[in-house]
Amino acid sequence: MDVLGNLELIISNLDSIKQTIDQLDQDLENSIQKTQESKQKIDYFIDSLEKAQKEIEVFSGNISSGRASIGFKDTFPVKENPVFLVFPFVIAIIISFTSIILSNMFILKQVSRPSYLKDIIAPSKDINFLLADYLVNLFFISIQAGVLFLIGFYWFGISPDTIFIYVLAIFLTASIFIFIGMAFGYFIKSQNVSMLLTIFFLMVLLILSNLIAPILLAGQTIRFFIDSNPFAVISRILIDSLILNKPLPYIMAPLLRLFIFFIISILIAYISRKVSKKKVME
Repeated sequence: MDVLGNLELIISNLDSIKQTIDQLDQDLENSIQKTQESKQKIDYFIDSLEKAQKEIEVFSGNISSGRASIGFKDTFPVKENPVFLVFPFVIAIIISFTSIILSNMFILKQVSRPSYLKDIIAPSKDINFLLADYLVNLFFISIQAGVLFLIGFYWFGISPDTIFIYVLAIFLTASIFIFIGMAFGYFIKSQNVSMLLTIFFLMVLLILSNLIAPILLAGQTIRFFIDSNPFAVISRILIDSLILNKPLPYIMAPLLRLFIFFIISILIAYISRKVSKKKVME
């Protein structure tokens, strides 16, 4: 009985050993197959290197014999003055800061006057007062934008062909920041608090832009805020138009984004005036 029991155990062990050997044989075949595939890839890579080496030798021979020459063209003309490269950022900063701060101070002075109650109870619509205040601020910003373009034209040699894109981009950007500044003025009547929040808002926009850190180095969340930043959008448009001389079709996407921000800013300013009017009437 012991012999039969040991015989069954021996047979079971032999079966296990056979299965292990079969598995090793299968693994060995797979390894051989993968090695052959790797060898084919290496041979293909070596052939490609040899072909590239022959092409380089032929190309080098043509250059040394004078039958061919190499020339590198500039992607876009770079002025000798390095300030030209940062001029679009300077325009974006000046227009953004001036628009939002000027409109904020304009509304704060209007709200703090005793005659503000008369303006509220007047039969005119709120949108008329809103557009009137907007046009006054836009007039002063347009003078500033015109002076900046003349500086770029006479000092940095900006092409006059870019004036349409420049005017359109500056109009949308200035309008956005004017309505945002008006909204801050209507919501917060305290001049000190309103001005501090306005400056803080501008600092946030400045930080979340390509001026501080390139967008390619930012994460997905920060990149979303940068793409939604009007200051970053206007900077990109001015660089593409003033420096790279790209035509209008290449800049339609950021211009459309500015137009959407423009509509949103009008709604925000209109709602803020309604809220301010309701608070005064109470």
